Amino acid sequence: MANQLLQFRTEKGKEGIGFMGHVYRFGKRGADGSLYWRCLLRDDCKGRLVTDHNKGNLQLRSQHCHAANEDEVRVRCTREQLRLRAANETTPITQIYRQEVQGLVHHPGAAARMPAYESVAATMYTDRHANMPPLPVSLHTLVVPPQYQQTLTGQPFLMSSGPGNNFVLFSTVDNLTRLCQAPTVYMD
Repeated sequence: MANQLLQFRTEKGKEGIGFMGHVYRFGKRGADGSLYWRCLLRDDCKGRLVTDHNKGNLQLRSQHCHAANEDEVRVRCTREQLRLRAANETTPITQIYRQEVQGLVHHPGAAARMPAYESVAATMYTDRHANMPPLPVSLHTLVVPPQYQQTLTGQPFLMSSGPGNNFVLFSTVDNLTRLCQAPTVYMD
């Protein structure tokens, strides 16, 4: 990981990279398309990195005034992974957090620096809700997007949307068949 370039987003949503135990945030684009990066950890640090437009061909321009910290790079990349997974998966947020933190099991320094679930949960939920359709304000404005009208295997899942959207029935034909064959049905 030491010489591997890792990408993440800063807390303010700016592009960041980790390289050789240091973290950088995007500074500016040069006239030739080069990307200039500055140290993210300390304002007084003169550590600078220059890459080409594809973030390749790395050149360290100025030395840092502090030691490298691989754990900081790992934590920032893990936090970025938390946000990406929260936005793109339907896995419960707590489970995503647990899985990503378990990935730090062999890096106790990074695991110790990882923020608690309560500190990152709000951001993860915000990222998740940004990709979800807005909640309807009434039954008449309810529109079920096509991706939620079928199962992952392609079976129809939206079975009925009653007259005037008075009710919505989600099920598969297999589940309705099982329901009809059940000797007892409990409803709430």
